Amino acid sequence: MAFVDKWPVFAGGDGRASDSRYPDAVQILCAILTLGDSTATSGRVKVSVAPWGLESIDGHIEFDVAADQLISS
Repeated sequence: MAFVDKWPVFAGGDGRASDSRYPDAVQILCAILTLGDSTATSGRVKVSVAPWGLESIDGHIEFDVAADQLISS
């Protein structure tokens, strides 16, 4: 997934600045929509970034991600 926005959206107080090198891996707030099948080995979770006004560069707002990619805030 790739996202483009103003650098403060992704900086999150972690020391990135407007002259930092991009692309870079960042954390993005998301809402969990479904937890998927708990018996599945893939551990997939459907998430949405729409509540924060974000979308991927190809216009998507919902994504299936690996559960181990998520952290709680």
